[in-house]
Amino acid sequence: MIGLVIGLSVATKPKCDLIEDERSVKVREKAGYSAFIAMLLIATIIVLLRMLKLSPSLTPSIELTDGVRNIWIIGVWIFITFRWYYNKTGE
Repeated sequence: MIGLVIGLSVATKPKCDLIEDERSVKVREKAGYSAFIAMLLIATIIVLLRMLKLSPSLTPSIELTDGVRNIWIIGVWIFITFRWYYNKTGE
């Protein structure tokens, strides 16, 4: 439902509103790179905790798809946070 509303709002905007400047492209690229690195670090930490069996909540009984989905959701939120942060700092 939310995707339909967002899709309709984007489809009805004129093309001149969708043109991005260099700064917004740079912010999005930097946020994407930082979010990717953060997701890799989170996934590495989870794998290490599972290998060393230091965390009982990360036992192998948890399905891999659940873990991947959770890491992906965390990555999306990290990307949004980094994009907001880099927009505020002007980098």
